[in-house]
Amino acid sequence: MSGQSSDDEEFERIVAGLELSLPDVDDEPDAPADAPPPLTAAQGVFQPRWSDPLPEEADDDWGDDDFVPPEPEPLPPGDRWSRAAWAGLIGGPALLFVLAIIGAPVPGIIPALAVVAFVAGLLVLLVRRGDHDRGDDPDHGAVL
Repeated sequence: MSGQSSDDEEFERIVAGLELSLPDVDDEPDAPADAPPPLTAAQGVFQPRWSDPLPEEADDDWGDDDFVPPEPEPLPPGDRWSRAAWAGLIGGPALLFVLAIIGAPVPGIIPALAVVAFVAGLLVLLVRRGDHDRGDDPDHGAVL
């Protein structure tokens, strides 16, 4: 295994030639009055300070445009069945969650009503979803 020892010797030679210390900031000549304070070892070489100036942007006129986006179209009004189904689907588990968090005594009818509201809301939404006509596309991708 003489190859292994020569690799170790080569590695030691490379490491000995590296300079792994930070530049000595005490040996620098006096800086002009408007220069930032010298770096310390705790700041590191590549960490910016809050007082450092920001780099200049190449294109400063990007905000000169007076574009105002148009008002979005209002949401279509949902029918009462859909709103009630969504309320049961979300409201039933939410009610049980809130009651469990606050630790309130819950009579037996409340959890039963929450479960019934959840199941009924889910069934109404699934039945009303229907089967959309996807045409001749055999891919059956996303239906919007």
